[in-house]
Amino acid sequence: MRRIIAAAVAWIVGTLVYVVAAVLWGGYDGFPSLIILPICGVLVGAATVGLSLFLGLILGWSGLSWQPGQLGAVLVVLGSLMVLSAGSSLGLVADYMQPDTGEHFEAIHPVAALGGYLQLVFTITNWPRSHPSADR
Repeated sequence: MRRIIAAAVAWIVGTLVYVVAAVLWGGYDGFPSLIILPICGVLVGAATVGLSLFLGLILGWSGLSWQPGQLGAVLVVLGSLMVLSAGSSLGLVADYMQPDTGEHFEAIHPVAALGGYLQLVFTITNWPRSHPSADR
């Protein structure tokens, strides 16, 4: 039951982060975006949670189980959110070009953005047990 709740929370967080990032990146383009962006967010969030569950299972089988403890998981989530929200300010940037105007601009590097997003969803999906006797 704990794993289902963690996966549901990760799915919701992943969907929200996807939609907020798409809107801030400039993906909002009027009414059709109000329909399409949440649908895309739900699909990407579900795929990411599925991948996170699979990787958690593989890590458990290999003996490299993800067990950072509660404080460690909180720190990883906070670090992921910091990379996603302030990565550009921290220098994790790449050069992009606006296709309509040809104007160049800097924004968060795709590896930092994807890494932060995947680590955030993975950590929430595979949240460590509060004590060893908790059911998996």
